[in-house]
Amino acid sequence: MPVFLCGVAHAPRYWTGLPQDVLQATLLLSGLCVMLALALPARTAGGRLVTATAALVTTAALAAGQVLGGRFGLPDPARLRTAVVAPPWLAGAAAEVAALAALAVLLATLRDMNLRRTKGS
Repeated sequence: MPVFLCGVAHAPRYWTGLPQDVLQATLLLSGLCVMLALALPARTAGGRLVTATAALVTTAALAAGQVLGGRFGLPDPARLRTAVVAPPWLAGAAAEVAALAALAVLLATLRDMNLRRTKGS
């Protein structure tokens, strides 16, 4: 659920007046978060592992963009913050919580896979 909320919070609020690269990055990352949130409760451990890893990377990139925007060639944070649906403090918090939730799913899946492997031996 936090990954889905992160994707919705980072959806673009408006389509005009934004540089093309900022709009594309915002659309790509928010859409990816929503799709990963739908795939995260996969039944197979391998599917959950891949999805949780991708969700962790995506949400961490959004959180880093909120914190480090304008540095290292990232889009200007003022433009990015005004372009998303949620206020900056909520979008950043949603990205951080989603990254932690994805990390928790990833670690739980790895633990379950390890337990199954040791039981099978």
